[in-house]
Amino acid sequence: MKRCALRPENNVEEGPEWRQRVSGIASAQSTMSQPISSELWSLLGKMHKDDVSTAIRNDHYLMQFAQSLFNKHGSDRAKHEYIRQKVRELGRLLVTLRHTTRIHNMEEAIKPGNFFTLTSAVKRVSGFDHQNNSFKFGP
Repeated sequence: MKRCALRPENNVEEGPEWRQRVSGIASAQSTMSQPISSELWSLLGKMHKDDVSTAIRNDHYLMQFAQSLFNKHGSDRAKHEYIRQKVRELGRLLVTLRHTTRIHNMEEAIKPGNFFTLTSAVKRVSGFDHQNNSFKFGP
């Protein structure tokens, strides 16, 4: 933030309001604000209706990730299942975070202060065995 090209030189204010403005500028300029296509909604509509698919559809960051995958692979119908699987992986992570922590969306999950909480949830979702120091294979 100290090297931000958009920060005025004479602005020494660094309180919470300043951080919110910088964060707002960064998110407005990021590629994370793309519109969700009707084709993606159709693709996601074919997922099994459960708490994971609900979490995906209600999380802005997961939907943006899904749209990015769809933009890259959506023209190839053979990749639609791949897109659903990758998005569901993150959806399962979010559901695990919701059930075991106070984190309720991916925006909170990726904050640096939640790094260790997030890595613990990843281990939980992936079936990490602490005794053997290995991950289980398959879903």
